[in-house]
Amino acid sequence: MKVDFEAIKGATDIVSVIAGYGVKFKKAGQDYVALCPFHTEQTPSFHVTPAKRLFHCFGCEAKGNVIQFVALKEGLTEREAAIKLLGKVPGVIPARSLQTATTKTEQDEPKKTLKPGDVTALLQRVVSFYGKTLAKDRAGLDYLKRRHLADATMLGTFQIGYSNGSLLKALPHQGEILDGLKTLGVLKADGREHFEGCITVPVFDDRGNVTGLYGRRVTSGEPQHLYLPGPHRGVWNGACAKTSPTLLVTEAILDGLALWQAGFRNVIALYGAQGWTPDHEALFKANPIREVFLCLDSDEAGRAGTERLQKEILPPLAKTVHVIQWPEGIKDAAEFFTPDRKPAEFEALLKAVNPATEQRSEVTLKLGQEQITMTPAGFVAVYAGRRYECQAIEQPSPARLKATVKVVENSGRFHIDTVDFYLSRHRRVFIGEVARLLRESAEVIEADMNRLTGQLEAYRRADF
Repeated sequence: MKVDFEAIKGATDIVSVIAGYGVKFKKAGQDYVALCPFHTEQTPSFHVTPAKRLFHCFGCEAKGNVIQFVALKEGLTEREAAIKLLGKVPGVIPARSLQTATTKTEQDEPKKTLKPGDVTALLQRVVSFYGKTLAKDRAGLDYLKRRHLADATMLGTFQIGYSNGSLLKALPHQGEILDGLKTLGVLKADGREHFEGCITVPVFDDRGNVTGLYGRRVTSGEPQHLYLPGPHRGVWNGACAKTSPTLLVTEAILDGLALWQAGFRNVIALYGAQGWTPDHEALFKANPIREVFLCLDSDEAGRAGTERLQKEILPPLAKTVHVIQWPEGIKDAAEFFTPDRKPAEFEALLKAVNPATEQRSEVTLKLGQEQITMTPAGFVAVYAGRRYECQAIEQPSPARLKATVKVVENSGRFHIDTVDFYLSRHRRVFIGEVARLLRESAEVIEADMNRLTGQLEAYRRADF
């Protein structure tokens, strides 16, 4: 028997159903407003409009009808959610033949628990699988290219992937792995992937463990933004706060990726306009943040989120807070950075709100034929037409620095490595250590490495 979705939506009191999940509403005009049940927040951004029978969170962008709410909340398919609602909807005949008494659904089974180590291991395997899928399935990479977010260094650094529904085929039909992925919410009750049709970006904690996954749908389906069930964990690119006292804050991860790709590496992302979490607060408290540039969207939700951060949240956590003004017609960072727009144009936006900013330092040291430019968390050296990019990504201790090094040849061929530098007592980074790493890891520069090392000796005294 076919489930009549329209009849269920039409006869269901969406406010009562959602309130049944513990959501506490307040009346606001024609809407009901509450704290979002899908992410942690302090200011209500979750709206329900009874006249339209729809819900919408302006923080995490979860939205839909009553069936989709139940499906999203419980990790069910929309068909399963509709069936669950049938017995509660007056005037709709339950389709008993669709779910017999002998059919045991996953929501009737006790929830399984996973140890923290199991969670990390499983999520890392999923991240790795999705990363390989991105390389195999053109749909994901084509979407990133349309959004001008396909830089190979960035894709590798953040382990960006794509979910095309093939994960289940690579798993055993039953067992602990399958059960664990369902418990985490990576797989739905029927085995379908939660992030199917989405670009995926993992979120890591300060030890490099995967704590969550973000998904951005590549088609026009809803919802556009997906996360794993439960509270948000971790801060995307939060490690940059360990090496930079200045942070750029974006509304979404794709906006953060756009800034990072353009060379502004000291950027973190929220979980939507109202997506400030306890982990964000902990990050700020653990690191001395002097200056913050808010780069949220220019729409109504973004402006509301910006005002809240600027006036309520950030003043006790940062010395100064600035608000970026996007040009007319530009909504966010992902729209701003097109192939025709240079990083200097974003730097101009930074200087417009703080003329003294040193976000992208213009200090350049010229040693012989080399050119070395300081960056907020590293340096760029150009020699004989080759470009050497050293970018600090984490400082686990005063004597250790984790960094990525990229070497680009004239032909466009490049080599990337991520390593730990063990630093001197008095200096954060020695150029000699960088040269040693490059000599060992990049064959394309071995011929001139000795000369480069010698000519950059003066730079060893530079502290960045």
